[in-house]
Amino acid sequence: MASLIRGVVSKKKKRFTEDGFDLDLSYITPNIIAMGFPSVGQEALYRNPMPEVQRFFNTRHPNHKIYNLCSERSYEPSEFNECERFPFDDHNPSALDMIGRFCSSVERFLSKGDDHVVAIHCKAGKGRTGMMISCLLTHLGICKTAEDALALFGEKRTSNKKGVTIPSQARYCFYYEQLLRRPDVTTATYQITHIRLVTVPNFDPSITGGGCDPYFHVRLLQKTGDCTWKERRVFNYKKEIEKVKKCYPQEKFVDIDCKNMNVKVKGDVKIVFFDHDQYSKDDKMCHLWFHTAFVERNFLVFDKLVVDKACKDKHCRTFDAGFKVEVYLHRIDDSQFSFETVEDEGDTKEDTDTDTEEERGKAGGDED
Repeated sequence: MASLIRGVVSKKKKRFTEDGFDLDLSYITPNIIAMGFPSVGQEALYRNPMPEVQRFFNTRHPNHKIYNLCSERSYEPSEFNECERFPFDDHNPSALDMIGRFCSSVERFLSKGDDHVVAIHCKAGKGRTGMMISCLLTHLGICKTAEDALALFGEKRTSNKKGVTIPSQARYCFYYEQLLRRPDVTTATYQITHIRLVTVPNFDPSITGGGCDPYFHVRLLQKTGDCTWKERRVFNYKKEIEKVKKCYPQEKFVDIDCKNMNVKVKGDVKIVFFDHDQYSKDDKMCHLWFHTAFVERNFLVFDKLVVDKACKDKHCRTFDAGFKVEVYLHRIDDSQFSFETVEDEGDTKEDTDTDTEEERGKAGGDED
């Protein structure tokens, strides 16, 4: 029964079913493995049981190292031959700087011998795991491009070849490819001056005219340790205005002017869009990540297919097929920004970025 449950939870992910093992685990290359979280207790009934994972590596790959990408859970390093954590949040990319540190660590371990094997996992072993392994494949020269690396991971890890499905995670794979080609790239500082949503998301009831009452938050990743980053909300448009403007679908655009609001960003940037609701909890509409090292001509544009959450709306119920997010920026001197001078807006319930179980179900399951 437990084996059947684990198979259902794995969905389209390939499982390792040899030599008496039945694990949510896939060989991406002979010495790079992707897997789900090694679990104990009740969770082991539907995820990889820790004892079985230990038996797998002790018998097949004694010279192993396990990389845990979860920010939300961990285990004792003594559980395996070697362990290392590179933690970041579910459904999000890591800090760009973390990717290079991770790849260098794996490269050092694998260089010790042909019998050395690494296993990378998050919770489900797909989204965060796929992002980091795809970057690693490019870093090691196994794949020439991020596109090839993402395709290889999807093929080896899943039966439907859909590995990394969250756009911002895939975007960071392409960022890392560019970083490998241009290691001298500069992390510039910008001020966000204007945001435009091309076509109006439809989050309000038709009886009130449809459309939405949009506002946005800006969040940045701040380094807090040797290899840890904290997500900080540094701007809340809703606090800067008297009233959120109602936008209707027939208007075709949502224009948000913030040139006088001093929205300064540097490094890893997340913009989260909300629909204000007067009578209930505000809806989170969509979000996206970008890095200021890759801003060109003070302008960024993101089509629907590369906007997190909006891309899941396959039937265009809330986002038009031509939906886009445009971000206008102004380059400023780096000395004008530091985390010490940025007010921390803190966390609120309305700013929670983790999808609900219902949303994950609609998106096709445990994306990680």
